[in-house]
Amino acid sequence: GLMWSIAISVLIGVLMGVYEWLEFVLLPVLNLLSYTPATAMFAVFFALVAVGEPMFVAMVGFGVMPTLTKSIYLCAKNDLHDEEINKGYTLGASSFEVTWCIVFMKILPKVIDSIRIQIGPAMVCLIAAEMLVGQIGFGYRIRVQQRLLNMAVVYDYLFILGVVGLIMDRSMIWLRDYLCPWYKKGE
Repeated sequence: GLMWSIAISVLIGVLMGVYEWLEFVLLPVLNLLSYTPATAMFAVFFALVAVGEPMFVAMVGFGVMPTLTKSIYLCAKNDLHDEEINKGYTLGASSFEVTWCIVFMKILPKVIDSIRIQIGPAMVCLIAAEMLVGQIGFGYRIRVQQRLLNMAVVYDYLFILGVVGLIMDRSMIWLRDYLCPWYKKGE
C-alpha cells in the first residue's frame, strides 16, 4: 500500500506542480481527502474493498497518498525557479525531460523526506485495519493480547514496531544521501 501510494503521489504531485490545469482540477479533491482521516473511513473501505489484504493496502494507500501528493506538489510548485525551467527549454529539452531531469531531480531529496514523514501514518493505518478486521499481523496480535491483559507482550510489539519504523527512516536517509549526494541536511 505504501509503495502504491508513493508511486501515485510522486507522479500526480510532480505533474500538478508542473501543469497548472492539473493543479486546478486535482487540488480541491486532494485538499478534501487530505483532511479526511483514513481510520474514519472504515465503513467506506468495508463497502468498496474486500476485507483482508486488499483492504489493508487500500487503507495504507488512502491514509498516505493525499498528504504525500500535496507535499510533493508543493515542492514542485515552490522549490523551483522559472529560470531553471526556462533554461531547460532553451537548451532544447522536451516537456518530459524538463519534468524528469529538472523538476523531479531538483525535488527528489524533499520527496524522500516527505516519504519518511509518511512512514508513521502508514503504520497507524495498517495497525488500525489489522486491529479491526485482521486475523494476522501486529494489530490483530495487539488486540488479542490487550483483551488478555497481557501488556508485557503488547509493549514488546510496540517496541518492535518502533524499531521497524526507525530502520525504515534510517533506510530512507541512506537512500536520500546515496541518490542525492549534493543535498546535505543535518539529521
